[in-house]
Amino acid sequence: MVLVPRVRTWSALGVLGLALLGACSSSLFDDGSHKTTTGGGGGDDDDGGGGPVRDCKAPCFADGAGDFNGTPGGATGHWRYLDDHRDRTWTPMTASAATMMTGADPGNHITTCAANPSAAACAGLPGALLVSSAGATSMADPALELTTPTSQVMQLSIHAFIPGGGNDQQIRIYRNSREDVLFTGTAAAGTTLDQAVTFDALAGDRF
Repeated sequence: MVLVPRVRTWSALGVLGLALLGACSSSLFDDGSHKTTTGGGGGDDDDGGGGPVRDCKAPCFADGAGDFNGTPGGATGHWRYLDDHRDRTWTPMTASAATMMTGADPGNHITTCAANPSAAACAGLPGALLVSSAGATSMADPALELTTPTSQVMQLSIHAFIPGGGNDQQIRIYRNSREDVLFTGTAAAGTTLDQAVTFDALAGDRF
């Protein structure tokens, strides 16, 4: 599974852990001299390519799996579960069961490992979302959207796992439109992708 899977055809389920921290300590417009980073981010991020910023001590504002309850906005009302049509249009998924959101293509769906503990992907991240994509032949990709309620510095932490035997999957995080990409990375089968992206968010920004 992936946040916005695309390119390769695949049928194996994968998992996604997603958390957003609000009111982090510094703006990205600062010089960054006091930030603690880890190297090798594996993609594009807003801290200038030095790796994910790890100094955000703020409480968690949104938890992808913890907030998922089978409703269109999740437990906090900040989420949307969407079909991303790859052309700047999105349509909401529908609740097909108490713990699942399904796209127009039934192969695209989002649920949780808590509801599917025996899924192979859930062994890697048992507390995560469980996402399935119909693949490149589908007209859309499953996607998550989170809207920030106030202007502040945020940190998004993402963890993704695809079980052995699955195909590598691309994960992309973007703000409001596909042109404003904050991170692009690949979750390789059998390994866990771990990435944090820190950014200045305006009220109403969609990620």
